[in-house]
Amino acid sequence: MSRCNARVAALAAAVLLACGQVDAQTVTGGINGYAQHLPQGGNTAARIERNASGFVREIPVSKGRFQLSGLAPGVYDVTLLVDGKSVSVAQVQVAAGSATALNLDGEGATSLEGVQVTAARASTIDVTTPFTSTAMLTQDVDNLPMSRSISAVAATNANVRSESATGTSLPAFNGATPAENRFYINGFDITYDYTGLGYTAPSYEALASTEVISDGFPAKYGNAVGGVTSSVTRTGTNDLHGGTLLTYTPATGRLNPNAPSVRDSDGNWYDYNNADHTDGTLSQTVYLSGPLLKDRLFFNVAGTRTYPYDSRATGKTYRYDYSDDARSGIVDLTWNITDRQTLNAYYSRSRSNGATDYSKLHTSYDDADGYDYYASYATTDVVKTAIANYQWQVTDAFTMKAMTGYMRRDLAYSGNYYDEPYVLYYDTSSSYTTLNGVSASKPDDFVYTKKGGRLDFEWDLGDHHIGFGAETYKTFVHSASVYNNYWTYRIVPSTGIVNGVSGFTPGDHYARRYYYSSGGSFDSKRTGFYIDDNWHVTDDVVVYLGLRRDSYQNYTSIGSSFADLALNAPRLGVSWDMAGDGSRKLSFSAGRYSLPLPLSINKTVGTATTSWYGYYSYTGMDGDSTPTGLSQIGDIVYNNNSTITDSRLVASHNLKPSYEDQYALSLEQDLSVVAPAWMGNAADGWFGKATASYRNLKNIVEDTCDATTRNAYIRDVLGYSDYSGETVSCILVNPGEDQVLLRDVNGDGSLERITIPSSYLGIDKAKRKRYALGLTLEHPFSDHYYAKVSYTWQHLYGNYDGAMNVTQKSTSNVSSNAAFDYPLLGVGATGDLSADIRHSLKALGYYQWDNGLRLGAGVQMSSGRPLSCLGASPDGTLTSYAGDFFYCGGDLATRGSQGRLPFYWSLDLSAGYTYDLGSHGKVRLDLKMTNVANRKGIVDRDEDYENSDGSVYATYGLPAYQSPRSTWFTARYDF
Repeated sequence: MSRCNARVAALAAAVLLACGQVDAQTVTGGINGYAQHLPQGGNTAARIERNASGFVREIPVSKGRFQLSGLAPGVYDVTLLVDGKSVSVAQVQVAAGSATALNLDGEGATSLEGVQVTAARASTIDVTTPFTSTAMLTQDVDNLPMSRSISAVAATNANVRSESATGTSLPAFNGATPAENRFYINGFDITYDYTGLGYTAPSYEALASTEVISDGFPAKYGNAVGGVTSSVTRTGTNDLHGGTLLTYTPATGRLNPNAPSVRDSDGNWYDYNNADHTDGTLSQTVYLSGPLLKDRLFFNVAGTRTYPYDSRATGKTYRYDYSDDARSGIVDLTWNITDRQTLNAYYSRSRSNGATDYSKLHTSYDDADGYDYYASYATTDVVKTAIANYQWQVTDAFTMKAMTGYMRRDLAYSGNYYDEPYVLYYDTSSSYTTLNGVSASKPDDFVYTKKGGRLDFEWDLGDHHIGFGAETYKTFVHSASVYNNYWTYRIVPSTGIVNGVSGFTPGDHYARRYYYSSGGSFDSKRTGFYIDDNWHVTDDVVVYLGLRRDSYQNYTSIGSSFADLALNAPRLGVSWDMAGDGSRKLSFSAGRYSLPLPLSINKTVGTATTSWYGYYSYTGMDGDSTPTGLSQIGDIVYNNNSTITDSRLVASHNLKPSYEDQYALSLEQDLSVVAPAWMGNAADGWFGKATASYRNLKNIVEDTCDATTRNAYIRDVLGYSDYSGETVSCILVNPGEDQVLLRDVNGDGSLERITIPSSYLGIDKAKRKRYALGLTLEHPFSDHYYAKVSYTWQHLYGNYDGAMNVTQKSTSNVSSNAAFDYPLLGVGATGDLSADIRHSLKALGYYQWDNGLRLGAGVQMSSGRPLSCLGASPDGTLTSYAGDFFYCGGDLATRGSQGRLPFYWSLDLSAGYTYDLGSHGKVRLDLKMTNVANRKGIVDRDEDYENSDGSVYATYGLPAYQSPRSTWFTARYDF
């Protein structure tokens, strides 16, 4: 092969799609080929081979094009044949869920008698689909200054941010919240459906690549309005390969400093980190892969051990000593049953054991002055996942794919700290200080299972490529908790009234006890059906037509359905191969995407719940800080005291699922084709993309709790004056829509259908609109380097952050936050949303020299998000919702009107060296460091202004800082 051909082949071999056909839930990929400048005459074909697995397939070339899907990820040799003789050869990397575009040029092969191998151009632009995605090989992750995680790969794109305000550090796509995404491994949905937040994944060493989809996807996939990640596991080949990886993180110190500590306006510690310390941690992975039967049966196994380590933190009252020990392992088997049938089976298991000792300090925030053991807490967390994928190329034109999977998580709790009371003191500045106790809740052991599968068919009919199929998932959760011995010392207000009883001295203290019990076992089910067509209207234009139907069912703990939702979701797209050679694409896509409810909703409305407050005067305190000499003040105040609610009462009967309409217009260009001559080869391997997009959230499912208004309408408007009243305070609705309810309005034991118009309820419709422009430049690894630069401008506006309340930094109550509980909560709620970061820029890359040295860097920059002021109700009502209103000191303070956070930036660096041992393998050493400057940029501020009594929080406006410098070392031996 000529030097030119060798260089191009190296480029092609390293290409992993930056912009390819989106097929997120599959373990296979494909090749879309162009054949240009062919000799006249003869039959033309393409031979596609993968020596690592023994795969060989020869397909015809028609009108200068060829296409083959259903390929296992890996490097393939592609040979262009005319009358059986080679005229062009290239290597290409096939990625799961993507179709690599390859341009084979026969120019120069003027005679079939004297064939010469000529240059091939690999492109990351797939013009056969209007949908795009980005992906990254695990080997690129290892060369960049970034953590080895699915979330970190997603966050390399400027339109994705890591949600740090709520402490989740999960990816948030295109202005949506972290609770609106889907995550897959080998086509199986690993999203944590209990809360909708995050995923359950194996050690990253098990993964070969991760694909990120954020600008729409075809009808075969749904259940997300944010974004999607799809990872595939490493599989064995004919080559025996193995080794070990060591990762070491130094102890707390200059390389890994603590986050800054913060004092509130009264001088008290708000966030105390000065005494935190974590020992150095070490994890080891051992792996081996190869053939069990050459060309037919392959294996890949890996095991990871995180060795026990200790860390400690010191608060005002307690010192916390934490230890952890974790193990995980995977087995992956691939069987080429025949040349047209493949079966892949994957299994993983992880187990982590965490233990925390709590000790009471003799002096606040000072463990040097001594401490005494108080209580212990331990968890055992076991996760198992099994996935199988089968593919059958029935004929050259017809393919069947099947997937089934199962996942289970068991979380067991133990320790004597649950038996200790939890006691708080409520001081005059309205801030809480723990006097005694480390947890108010005593949970049951937690069980989470998910099982599902899908069946897909693809039928190639020449100009039409038809797809149809279905998927189904069923998720089960057992979760229950009790708040029992939970006390708060409170101050008598200036009125001298406590729980409706007068005569108390203002400034004195009284005690309040809180009791809460809820939970049980419950499940949900979702199904999806689809049909679509990639229609090649001309050689250069593809029109995509698709229709998907999603159905969602959520059940109470006794198995009755309280939410049965369905939605038809059309998809449309157009792709234009503007240059006719795959070097430039103009595409448009439009679609509707829906979101299921998390199972935490089932626990909220589908299980027996009891909660109440008791108020007491007291004469003293015992040794564990609980009050003694109690005298009850007034009656017990019940928030809820129910058995399992009738499922027909807890949701509006015209309920539709949450969904969003999305539109995107993109232009993609192979920059080497349009680069001016004076640039020489500088533009080779570079690809650019510009995307304009619009997203409009059309409907949501949320809870509302205004039983008083519902009672008034039934009694005063409908005329059922003897109606006994609502037995369920909070119900699920589509905010802004009429409520269609079943109620016993006649008191005869039978339910009647009634409709309460939205105009009477006064609840606003949810609004979230996003306008955005994105620019990306990417150079997949070749010619010694990899580089990617992405920029996003956006404007995000509305009255609803999304399924998770980012403004209030809440990870609880997903799809059931307070935003639509009462009309007054919506006053001033419309404005720039919390995720309205107007400008975001991310750049990363690495350079690798022939001598084994490599250097990597990453830069992140963004403008600040808007801030709000959250206070109490201006009319003194709804006191339990203090901190949910857009009022400060009784004055309206609309969402996002309190300025913005400052400009953010961070610099990450990495350095590595690989030493070649020849036939004995390779040794690789790497050092990685994030936030090298240890910059203390402000990434958040406390937005809670006041409590229900009007007292201003001393913590209002206090900052949260970006993560401090983090450093780790890796050493790998490969053979």
